[in-house]
Amino acid sequence: MRAFIKRAIIIFLVLTTFLTNILPALPVIAKDISIFNDNTASRWAIPELTKAYNYGLTYQDIMGKFQQLITREEFCVIVVKLYAKLTNKTLTVGASPFSDTTNLEIVKAYDLGIVKGTGGGKFSPNLSITRQEIATMIYRALSKAYANLPPVGSNNFPFKDTGKITSWA
Repeated sequence: MRAFIKRAIIIFLVLTTFLTNILPALPVIAKDISIFNDNTASRWAIPELTKAYNYGLTYQDIMGKFQQLITREEFCVIVVKLYAKLTNKTLTVGASPFSDTTNLEIVKAYDLGIVKGTGGGKFSPNLSITRQEIATMIYRALSKAYANLPPVGSNNFPFKDTGKITSWA
C-alpha cells in the first residue's frame, strides 16, 4: 500500500510539473493555429506568418493555400497594409478607375501610385502576380512611405531572365 501511495505522489508531481510548464503555452499554440485557414503553411514559416498577421501585415482571407500562387489583388492588399503600417496613415479612397474590381484596397493602391492597372481600365485582380510586379509594387510603396529612399546599387540585375523585365518595371 505504501509503494502505491509513493507512486501516486510521484506521478502527481510529474504531471503537475509537466502541466505547469505546458499549459501557459497552449493558448499561444491555439492562437497561432486558429489564424490559419488550412494546414498548408510550412512549419518553418509559421512563426513569421503569425507575426505578420499579428502586426496587421496580412489578413485572414489569405491565411491558407500557401503552396498556391498569390493573385494581384491579394498582394495589393498586403502592400497597402505595409504602406499603412510604415506611415501610420489612415488611407482614404477615391473613385475606382478599374471596371473589373471593387476592392477598396486596390483603389487605395492606385490613388497612392503603387499600382496602375493592366490597361484598358482593368486591374486584372485574379491573375497571378509576377516577380516584377511584386518588386515594382514594393518599391513604389516604400518610395511613397519614405520620400528620400536612397537607391541601392545600379540597374545591373544578376538575374538570368533580366532581359524579360518589362520597361515599366
